[in-house]
Amino acid sequence: MKAKKLTSLVLTFGFLFCLAIFICFSVRQAAYGLHAEESNPTSAELIEKAWEAHGEYDIEAIFKITQQCIVLYQGEAKRQQASLSALPKGADIANYQILNDVATCYFIQAESYMRQEKFSEAIKVFNAIIEQYPIAQAWDPRGWYWHIAKAAQQSIDKIQKLKDGDEIKEEEVAEEKESAVSQMVTTIKLSDPGSEDFVDYTKYGRFENIGSSNYAYIITDQAELSNATGEGIYPNTSSIRRNPEFKAAQKEKRLEGSVWDFLQTPDLQAAFFKWATAPEPQGMRLFYTGLILERAGLIKHAIKCYYSIVVHFPGSYGWTYWHTPWYIGQAAIAKIDFLLRHNPELKYRLYGASIRIINGYDNDISNDIVQVNPGRWVRCEWDSGGEKRQAQQKRAEKIIGDGKVRLLQNEDGDWQLELNGRPYHIKGITYAPSKVGQSPDDGTLGNWMFDDFNNNGKIDGPYDAFVDSNLNNIQDDNEPALGDFKLMQEMGVNTIRLYHHPHKINKELLRDLYENYGIMVIMGDFLGKYALGSGASWYEGTDYRNPEHQKNMITSITMMVEEFKNEPYILFWLLGNENVYGVACNADKDPEGFFKFANEAANTIKSLDPEHPVGLCNGDVLFLDVFARNCPDVDMFGANAYRGDYGFGYLWQSVLEEADKPVFITEFGCPAYAKSKTRQEAEELQAKYHLAAWQDIEYNMYDGPGAGNAIGGIIFEWLDEWWKAYEPGIHDSKPLWAGPFPDGFMHEEWLGLCGQGEGSQSPFLRHLRKAHYTYQELWR
Repeated sequence: MKAKKLTSLVLTFGFLFCLAIFICFSVRQAAYGLHAEESNPTSAELIEKAWEAHGEYDIEAIFKITQQCIVLYQGEAKRQQASLSALPKGADIANYQILNDVATCYFIQAESYMRQEKFSEAIKVFNAIIEQYPIAQAWDPRGWYWHIAKAAQQSIDKIQKLKDGDEIKEEEVAEEKESAVSQMVTTIKLSDPGSEDFVDYTKYGRFENIGSSNYAYIITDQAELSNATGEGIYPNTSSIRRNPEFKAAQKEKRLEGSVWDFLQTPDLQAAFFKWATAPEPQGMRLFYTGLILERAGLIKHAIKCYYSIVVHFPGSYGWTYWHTPWYIGQAAIAKIDFLLRHNPELKYRLYGASIRIINGYDNDISNDIVQVNPGRWVRCEWDSGGEKRQAQQKRAEKIIGDGKVRLLQNEDGDWQLELNGRPYHIKGITYAPSKVGQSPDDGTLGNWMFDDFNNNGKIDGPYDAFVDSNLNNIQDDNEPALGDFKLMQEMGVNTIRLYHHPHKINKELLRDLYENYGIMVIMGDFLGKYALGSGASWYEGTDYRNPEHQKNMITSITMMVEEFKNEPYILFWLLGNENVYGVACNADKDPEGFFKFANEAANTIKSLDPEHPVGLCNGDVLFLDVFARNCPDVDMFGANAYRGDYGFGYLWQSVLEEADKPVFITEFGCPAYAKSKTRQEAEELQAKYHLAAWQDIEYNMYDGPGAGNAIGGIIFEWLDEWWKAYEPGIHDSKPLWAGPFPDGFMHEEWLGLCGQGEGSQSPFLRHLRKAHYTYQELWR
């Protein structure tokens, strides 16, 4: 019994997701047998076959293939290892492909031993990885590299713990370390708040070339400007050091540690001092200083901080975890707008502020051209409602669609989605419930559209889910089976997003979803992402200029449209899923080729079905300008976007400026877990994030004062998926990547508006989080 438990718990880290891609996603091109070839196969080719064999539990093939790779490439792998003293980063990782592949072969062997419950042999191989290849890394299709030796050590530790009869605790899996910075609970005391709440910069200098790339603000009276702004805000660099609290923090050594760790400390006074004096670039320093001021409730001082960026450092930038540029000046304008909207008692608006980054949608900042208008402060009544445009009363200048679903653009340029002649706001959610313990990483993930684990003739999630209202992890007599479809209907959901492949679609189920619960479906095709539909192998990846790949994808799209175009639940068609980030396709390297083909795909759909519009799912606004030039026949721009607890910032304006198409957020969300927070506190933060996101969507709809191009959004997601951090039997709180979330990290297993409790009643139990009820109020 212990051995079975050990086997299920020890399948760790991002290694196995690759095999899921081959099981579920890739087109198999070769048998496992290593037939004679004119030359030796590459290490990448052998790794592909090894993962495929691993997915089929073909032990003989696993060891035959991995051993061939090791024999052929071990010498070069050791030379590459010897040349390194630290983990390669970014694009440099690919230069050590052979090292990475050989270490991965050993890892696959160790995994195979574990499956056979040969734990001593598994530990021996894991130790070999740690000793011989400590710097090797492997790519996870979720979007990051994982450190093979680290994963090997984690597996050894877990094997040993379970051999000793110990349980693996969730907090151990998370590998969280105590913060090295001050954890004292403080607020911020300003000794110099400044003489003006909303600084009139024209009194202390002059603006030049407003609206152009030659914009500049020239300070003529630095001393008085410093007096106006107050401590911590450029150009005032001296007041903060005169603050008695600063000297106290220094004496108590509360300012020691990395500036990044101070973003999460409850010692807000120390965090303010640390960031206001940090050796980071000025724009970044001011932005994070502003965030800390916000947390302390010093809203006016935070706004001054953000506006200082707009005036002095509008072209500031940073880099996201995914190495895409983050434009701080644009974010600062969005922050100011958000804070003023949510604090109407201040009775101010920043009118006309704009920072446009020409060529700012690629990963090359060297070609950026920054056009700046700092705007001006205007007193106004935010809560008057007078700015509502009432666009629905204005004449439609442009109509897209010949059927019951149409897109309308009015004479002001605002967009509206219409269903059966009535406005339709997409109040959507990603619905893909998975049973605890199942994972694509080991080929066990089922198809929720057909799963019936209690054998009662009803599909589990849609019809048998119940709400565990007292959180006791059992179904009490007063907790009847309601089903997710009913719960989503009660929440106000009107749309879910699905893909027609790789899993079979249950048409009867979706008809019931529409007819009895009023929920429609956005049906998508991955358009070659994950090599789906293109016929390419995983390592080859989809090439959007390859005629054979194009032909296969057009065939996939045609099959989708012909099969579903007459279904009453179809809202519209969706192409791709953030293909521009790459992953078994070359859209990241050849965005023009991708978008040109996407436009061809859209035209194919329209030739088959003129009654439903076509959208594209992008990764945020990456390569938006290339999309605008090459996709005239794609009707809507969708973006997977995770920008923080103030909405989506400059996204709406960017699409308006570059493409002038209706926009919907194809994926957004926030984990209900945050380090050092209680369950209730973390769920409150999740709800706050979602509230701001939806309010921002509404603000930018056709009848709001924003950009006027938002048509809705799709929450990610309905239910926690326990397999995302690789241990499907454990609700893992491991941070997977840094981002704008409550504790600064993404916890992918906690994104649901519903939880699954302790997991024993999966796939039936639902714990409805506060965000669920937040949407119930917003949407109903």
